[in-house]
Amino acid sequence: MVVTSEVVEVEDIIGGVEARRIILKKLLDGPKSGVELRHALATAFNRHVTEISDAMLYFNLQALESAGLIRRSRGRNNWKAKFAEIVPEKIQLVRKYFGITVPIVCMGGLDNPEHMRGMRRVFKNDTNLTPAKYIFIISNNFKRKIAGIPEDAVFEEIEENVLEEDFEEVYRRIRSIVEKEITTHEVVLDLTCGSRVCVLSLFKIAWEFGLRCFYVQNLGENERRIIWIKD
Repeated sequence: MVVTSEVVEVEDIIGGVEARRIILKKLLDGPKSGVELRHALATAFNRHVTEISDAMLYFNLQALESAGLIRRSRGRNNWKAKFAEIVPEKIQLVRKYFGITVPIVCMGGLDNPEHMRGMRRVFKNDTNLTPAKYIFIISNNFKRKIAGIPEDAVFEEIEENVLEEDFEEVYRRIRSIVEKEITTHEVVLDLTCGSRVCVLSLFKIAWEFGLRCFYVQNLGENERRIIWIKD
């Protein structure tokens, strides 16, 4: 295992307790009930499920929750059952700890159609990343200016006056998209284009979620390169 700050942070929280490591890895698959986690521990320790006590499960879940890695809540369809999940801001951190890679989503603002068309060339020439999808935050009157939309491009429209002026609302909307995407993808943020409010929202989210972010530097003559702000 490569020793990075992410590894050290999670390792300190786990504190050498194997049950916590097993629980965290299982939760990367999505929210799990106490019953599901009990079975995961039994399988990992080669024990019968009845040998995994309530106290063992509760104590380790409580430790992870107190450290801010997971949260617990009642099920939507079964209020009696409690489910645990990794908090969205920590999902990428936990993936780094386990060395797990997932498909990439590149997300950023867009106010120049040329930027959308050039993104693939930049990624191909500058990195070993191949995004599965591109999500562009645009104003609600911008889409009609775009021709030849690629199949892997998704547009999230925000009212132009909001996108230009309302930081809290833009941040809230972008954050909700990131929270949804990060459950199955690594989200990489592009700070090259978009309104100032959009770029600031993306930058804040990059630090809160521990996400990589970059901007594309234009070198002229159709030559560009990626500058990583946070890698």
